[in-house]
Amino acid sequence: MSMDKLSNSHKSNDFFTKAVYKESCMGIINLALSIPDIHVLAIGPESCLRVLYFRALREGQNERLHIQSMSQNDLASSQHLEVTEKVLDKIISIENRKIKAVIVYISCIDILIGSDFDSIFKRIEERYGIPVKLFKRGPLSKRRITPKERLSLIFSEILDVYAEDSSYDKTKVSPIINILGEQKLIEQCQLKTVLKNKGDLKLQEFTECESFNDFKNLSKATFSVVTDRFGVSIAEYLKENFKIPYFVTSIECSEEMVTMEINKMNGRQGDR
Repeated sequence: MSMDKLSNSHKSNDFFTKAVYKESCMGIINLALSIPDIHVLAIGPESCLRVLYFRALREGQNERLHIQSMSQNDLASSQHLEVTEKVLDKIISIENRKIKAVIVYISCIDILIGSDFDSIFKRIEERYGIPVKLFKRGPLSKRRITPKERLSLIFSEILDVYAEDSSYDKTKVSPIINILGEQKLIEQCQLKTVLKNKGDLKLQEFTECESFNDFKNLSKATFSVVTDRFGVSIAEYLKENFKIPYFVTSIECSEEMVTMEINKMNGRQGDR
């Protein structure tokens, strides 16, 4: 399905416009596209793909969103699996291997018919040496964790492929503080104000990574601050693999609370 076709179908559909901008619908595709050099291939019916495309377009992320529509014949014959491998080949080869990872975003239809992407992903990963991750979205996906928590796990798995050993002496550089959450924070928010009052340090927000290297540098932080459930899996990964402690707080936290949590972490690090 072409982008022109998507755009033309959007122009005369007021109901669709309202659906795209409905607050309860926002977030997943934009979060999946939040890290530079990570691309998303969305597979599904045109009705689902329209919504994803215009949400990405609204945030200027559509250049890294690739779409593969499925017809009834594709579903009946499972030919879309063969097409998926060809599309992934094309995406990665055209970008001249600048892509660091691909997230394949599937809908309820593939979940319902039990499409097996594993062998395709394995061949692509062996061919190009980059991770390809499956993201299931929709009412039929398992709900032990939320979709955003599932996406957080995917980012942790991608980071695991690229993160470098952070054995350098962190005491010789200004502290780096990760802010891990799905929400982009304004400079005047309470959490940023409180952290900046703690002295000479660098704030490193997940949603404000300007390059893939910024994403990799999450593993070089002094500690992490988690602002919502999305950030927990990444924080847990960084704690387990890089000994980076974290605490959970709201963006409207008090200075006393942040000071207490930082002192706790400093105490635990001193005991090691």
